[in-house]
Amino acid sequence: RGCRIHPTALVEASVLGEGCEIGAHAIVRASVLGSGVTVEDGAHVHACILGPQSRIGRQTAAFASVLMESAHSTQQLMQVSVLGRHAATTSSSWFLDARLDGSNVRVESPSGLLDAGTRFLGCDVGHCTVVGAGVLVAPGRLLPSNATVVVDPRQVASKLDSELSADDAGGAVLAVRNGRLESL
Repeated sequence: RGCRIHPTALVEASVLGEGCEIGAHAIVRASVLGSGVTVEDGAHVHACILGPQSRIGRQTAAFASVLMESAHSTQQLMQVSVLGRHAATTSSSWFLDARLDGSNVRVESPSGLLDAGTRFLGCDVGHCTVVGAGVLVAPGRLLPSNATVVVDPRQVASKLDSELSADDAGGAVLAVRNGRLESL
């Protein structure tokens, strides 16, 4: 009841709570959406559970993930991950979800890293945690509750190596090291 679904949206094999809003060209498949969930324009939601008042941002894709109450995901792609209550991710944060070297994901535990028994596993973001722009999280990792996770400011380019020309890098491969843009 009370849902607003744009005529260009596609909703299949899903359960929608009261007052959900599905934007233009959004796709929702095989998912459960709690009351008041918003799926913004162009978003894709597949095999997810979205808690009450949670939000999937514009052009965001979420697969086999859980967003708890009032969580907000705007990262481009989130797979096999969990966002805690009131947690948020930004559009340029990334959760790595697969090991491409053939080995299994290792997850953190009090006794160290444990083999998860799979090469594919997302991340877990604690309650009330915000993941900032440029943050890259390894598969199987847990971000604690009540945190703001940002990129180390020393990894933001603020100075140019004196050996580099400000006009032309001459095809050089550059990296940021301790705030300085340097040749690799």
